[in-house]
Amino acid sequence: MKNMLHKIITGKDAKWSALLAVGLLIFVGLGCFGSGRSSSSAPVPATYFGDWKGSDGSTLAIRGDCKGDYKSGGTTVDGGTVAIDDAKKELSITFFGIGPTMKIDSPPTGDEMKLGGVIYKRNGGNSTTDTKKSVTDTTVKESPSPKTANKTYEKADASRGEIPEGDELQEMVQITLVEFNDAVQADDFTDFFQTISKLWQRQSSPAKLKDTFQVFVNGKLDIGEVRTMGAEFTSKPRVDDSKGFKELVLEGQYETSPNPTKFELKYTPEGKNWKLTGIMVDNTR
Repeated sequence: MKNMLHKIITGKDAKWSALLAVGLLIFVGLGCFGSGRSSSSAPVPATYFGDWKGSDGSTLAIRGDCKGDYKSGGTTVDGGTVAIDDAKKELSITFFGIGPTMKIDSPPTGDEMKLGGVIYKRNGGNSTTDTKKSVTDTTVKESPSPKTANKTYEKADASRGEIPEGDELQEMVQITLVEFNDAVQADDFTDFFQTISKLWQRQSSPAKLKDTFQVFVNGKLDIGEVRTMGAEFTSKPRVDDSKGFKELVLEGQYETSPNPTKFELKYTPEGKNWKLTGIMVDNTR
């Protein structure tokens, strides 16, 4: 493995791992606070993000920066601020105070929600098959079998917020980092894109991932050793719901040579499975 310096240095003393900066982009993209909110307003959960079409022909787009668009009949709002009022159970999209406010009859479940009596369906939504694929099903075929791939265990149910343990936890982290490493080695993030969460996919593309992680490609990062190693967790795996949605947080390291490979991985539920929403890797001294 190449002993490269995978860091971004800002200012005189501030040192950040390359993916710490990347991680901020990714993690912030899955929950947001907009401007012009009332004291009862809540962050817009990532489950609302995407392009929606209403049963009445209206269209609604909600983006990760809490901006959005709305079109219905003669009403059009472009680049408005999206806000959710928890107390009133309302969603608004306004530009300088002008725009619709809709009652949240049913928050998003999968790719459907109901606002103001109108049923909205997300364009390009998940199919039942997609949401039920397991991490093992979608990844072992694409990468050489990790050390734990042949283990059998009862999988944790992400829809209930259950945290993976033992062999499942080891396999989960190992497969994620092996797939990431394979993408870096190939300088192609097409396959890696297919393994990340739908939430992240809606805000990204294989080309954007390649651009984001190009620093590792240029630096010739290679952490292929993790295929045959076990991870050491530096903090207890936990589920964080502070952003309005469940997020599994895993932190630890592999004793790779010559430098350890530290990681922070974040996953969100899709059906019963945990899917990747953020990744931070540090292979420096």
